[in-house]
Amino acid sequence: MAGEPDEVFYAHLTRELARGRFTPFLGAGVNLVGIDVRQDFLPGARLPSSAELATALADEYHYPGGGKDLDLVRVAQWVYSRLGSETLYEWLHSVFDHDFPPTSMHDVIASMPAVVRSQPMAEFPLIITTNYDDALERAFADRGEPFDVLTYVATQGNIGRFRHTDENGHTQIIKSANRYRGVTLTERSAILKLHGAVHRESQAALEDDSYVVTEDDYMECLTRTDIVGYLPPAVARRMHSCHYLFLGYSLRDWNLRAMLHRIWRDRAKQNNSWAIVSEPDPLEVEAWRSRDVEMYDLDLGAFAARLSSEFDSILERSAAP
Repeated sequence: MAGEPDEVFYAHLTRELARGRFTPFLGAGVNLVGIDVRQDFLPGARLPSSAELATALADEYHYPGGGKDLDLVRVAQWVYSRLGSETLYEWLHSVFDHDFPPTSMHDVIASMPAVVRSQPMAEFPLIITTNYDDALERAFADRGEPFDVLTYVATQGNIGRFRHTDENGHTQIIKSANRYRGVTLTERSAILKLHGAVHRESQAALEDDSYVVTEDDYMECLTRTDIVGYLPPAVARRMHSCHYLFLGYSLRDWNLRAMLHRIWRDRAKQNNSWAIVSEPDPLEVEAWRSRDVEMYDLDLGAFAARLSSEFDSILERSAAP
């Protein structure tokens, strides 16, 4: 069974962060750190888990396969097929178009650029997320940290490409990824939104929303020849050579397993990765292990507190005369 992270783990993680080789990979569980999930989810009150989002969507549109343990992908596919993409997108936009406060996990991730900046070798973090909200971006903004955002486009016209939003809010579709130099990771951090995101900035926000959420969306995304090949070279290189730290994920989700298979095909095997999961069952431990991911048993809130303490120590040492 998985144990708790030890001193060797934290020392290695912070060392690799300074070298630009540590990449957090965020799932919906990150949005629930510090939240009392025993209270029913109400759209607009807080961010949902995947299961809560599925239940709320099913209730809203009278999904015929109601009950417990609903699958978000299947419910979203039914709404899309029966009522159309505009209905689905409008509802998702209403759920995520709010100023949700960042969690402690978002905040400690947003502190990573300061740690990198304090070190002699400065290559800024890449953070990957499959969440649709902008809580992570808000955490970066709260700290005054500049960042780029790369968002997967799931709608017709540029489907399969990525939209780059720079530190000033300017956006463009990346059409020639191998020649794109707008994201380098040497000047600022980058947030990669692999499953799209709500777009809250423009008056025509709904037209810019993008969600990998239905069965068709996942099939389209997963059958792309090489999704990493649609990203800027600096990002693609990082994804092929870094250590991943999975936060807020369960390998019970088939879509995560399929996505990992796609992005790890050319990954350097010697770079082990980690997952933080509270009270995992034996099957989940084995599922992570089979993918060369070492699992640690720890609550995300406790992990965020410990990681914050580690980062504070690095900053204190670097500031010492």
